[in-house]
Formats: sequence, structure tokens, C-alpha cells
Amino acid sequence: MTPLNFRPISIADRAAYQAISLRSGRRNCNFTFADLIGWQFHFQTELCLLDDAAVCRFISNHSLAYMVCCPTAPSATLLQALRRDAEAHCQPLTLMCLEDDQVSALEPLLPQHATIESRRNNYDYIYLRDELQYMRGKNLKTSETM
Repeated sequence: MTPLNFRPISIADRAAYQAISLRSGRRNCNFTFADLIGWQFHFQTELCLLDDAAVCRFISNHSLAYMVCCPTAPSATLLQALRRDAEAHCQPLTLMCLEDDQVSALEPLLPQHATIESRRNNYDYIYLRDELQYMRGKNLKTSETM
């Protein structure tokens, strides 16, 4: 695989990005083009479009991180390319916004010293419109805020 070609996101990337993201079937708000464009200045997000994946490189908690939008888990080849890119920036490889099926598929490819963390505060939540509209009682509060 050739080196990844990251560049700043622009409105001109919308159609190509959405072709990949819609094909992926991922239902994560972080993969919406509006979210990427809206937060790019805060996270210094850059985009690399491949045939079967869209890869975002960004800054999270003062460290480099990657988010891969693809139908399956990132391939071993893509994972190696991401690791090389992270090492070129003197950073460890950090993947974010992985779904459970992707984590399961990646586990055999990761070195033994890799750590997989689930951060509940970063989860997406889906609510029915009526629940949000009327906000009856404390039903929408998480256990951490009760």
C-alpha cells in the first residue's frame, strides 16, 4: 500500500466521502460529513479517501488519532499503513469510533501489547423524537448524571 495521502477536508470531498460512508452502513454520528466539516478546525481533521475506506486523522486529547469508516474492520494492510503514519509523527496508533464487530475483527491483528478501551462517555445515543420533544421525567438521564 502506498503512503496515505491526508489533506484538509473540503466541501468538494462530500460526494466521494458519502459514497464510502453510506456504503459502510455505519450509523455513527462521527461519520457524517457535516460532523467532520463542522469540527475540522477544532480537531485539525484531515481526510484520506481510499477505494473502500475513508480515513480521518485528527488530534484528540493532544494526541494523534485515526477514525476509519469502512464496511468491515480496517484490513491488515491499512492497519500497517496507519501504524507507519502514526510512527512518522512519533505517536502510537490510536483508532477511535470502532464498533463492536470491528473490534472483534481487529483483535487478532493487533500486537499483544495493544489496549482496547471502551469509553462510555463517547457513545452515541438514539432517542425517539417524542421522547426528546416532551422530556417527561428523568428517563433520558444517564446513570452518571442521576
